[in-house]
Amino acid sequence: MVKEANGHFHYLPAPITDSLRPFPHWPCGGVISTAGDLLTYGKALLNSYHGRPGGFLKADTVKAMWNYQPPVDENGNAPQIAIDGRKVTGIKSRYVLGWERMDFPVEAKDSSLSKLEVVYHIGELGGTNALLMIFPEMNLVVSAIANIGGIGEHLPALGAQVYHILANPK
Repeated sequence: MVKEANGHFHYLPAPITDSLRPFPHWPCGGVISTAGDLLTYGKALLNSYHGRPGGFLKADTVKAMWNYQPPVDENGNAPQIAIDGRKVTGIKSRYVLGWERMDFPVEAKDSSLSKLEVVYHIGELGGTNALLMIFPEMNLVVSAIANIGGIGEHLPALGAQVYHILANPK
């Protein structure tokens, strides 16, 4: 608002702000991070979870955060995951204080995903998607960043497939 010489006020138009491209030289959404940054953060969370040096939270805090017990979603809202062309069924999924948690069922065959507990978080902004997936008991972190939008629903399957490949080297 500007006061004129005659004492009247008038409003100036606000500048146009594009939150998806805050500066001309930044990527979409202003995301200036790497998969390595996510791995560093995930490793610090794992160190916290296991009570090791390099963590930044108390072990009890992370365990409480990742083991929170809201109602379990067993109505088909768990991510669709297929490993080696076989759909994994019976996954229980729930939101646990900032994270999504998946508990894989006991498989009839000896499977690397049997009884596996996973926490993950997906971020999506404009044309950028990111995944941070943590396998606490396996001491493993998987991260991915993609510069394409609308793929967030596929990222949990990608993380589970990466784990399966690492757990089953050929």
